[in-house]
Amino acid sequence: MPRLIGAAQTSVFQEALSNNYTSNSTFTAPATRDIELLVVAGGGGGGGNPSPGVHGGGGGAGGVAHGTSYPIVEGTTYPITIGAGGAANAVGANSVFTNPVSSPETVTSTGGGDGGVAGAGAAGGSGGGGGQGSAGAASQANPAGGLTGYGGAGGAGQPGTDGGGGGGGGASPDAGNGGTTSPDWADVPPGTSYPNPQAGGQGGAGRQFPSYPGVGTDNENATPGTGFFGGGAGGAGVSNTTPFGGPHRTLPQSGGGGHGGYNGAATAGTANTGGGGGGGHHGSDIGAGGSGFVGIRADQVFTGSSCWDLRVVFREQKAGDWA
Repeated sequence: MPRLIGAAQTSVFQEALSNNYTSNSTFTAPATRDIELLVVAGGGGGGGNPSPGVHGGGGGAGGVAHGTSYPIVEGTTYPITIGAGGAANAVGANSVFTNPVSSPETVTSTGGGDGGVAGAGAAGGSGGGGGQGSAGAASQANPAGGLTGYGGAGGAGQPGTDGGGGGGGGASPDAGNGGTTSPDWADVPPGTSYPNPQAGGQGGAGRQFPSYPGVGTDNENATPGTGFFGGGAGGAGVSNTTPFGGPHRTLPQSGGGGHGGYNGAATAGTANTGGGGGGGHHGSDIGAGGSGFVGIRADQVFTGSSCWDLRVVFREQKAGDWA
């Protein structure tokens, strides 16, 4: 290959990586290097059943694993599994990034716990809120490969007929609020709304990973740079007109969590955020959890000295980066 005249030097060029996965797939490493890796599990479904006087807890968010220096090896193919969101009264599925080089090694995020119904919420990556019972615990561990795991516990449900369902935990980590408690905004006029034993608890806040396209300030799943993932869902209540139960009030911290049912249907967690599904009000529809996500990021790397491969020169000139 022709080269510019000069002493023999080694140049290194590695393309930037910006890969998003919303269904099962594989990733083949183009070079040996470190990457930023985000793995989000499916959110848990809300709790509920057709019985009068029963309010389900909100589904917990899918567990989240994140690291900024995960090593990959050139030419190696890495299988990716995207966890599905849980249906009503069902936990979310795990998301997994498998490294065949390390024995093999699996980076696993744990599916969110489902909301309780006439009982405790389930444990999960983030725990489900209780439905007239105790909260589900957060079980997301720090996975293999040096990543950090995130998840929050659910909130307890209010006992008794029409007791408010607890909110699902969020990945901030942030515990879901218990039934009857005030969310993070004002009780206006003071003392008129809370405590209220029939109010659904607010879901725990999601966590922001700015490099990825999670829920943004417009509450859509396509706003890069403001990506929040792993929001817990609200528990069900009798009068969940705002500000009663629902996901975290301040967008985008909702992280894709659904609203609890309030004399009507709950809403599902947002797809590909791992948000929990809203708790069900009596016989109304129950929210399913949002599906998971895997993302890979790496910056462009370009180093060299007095001798350049002409292909590198052309690429850099075309990009306006050659001086």
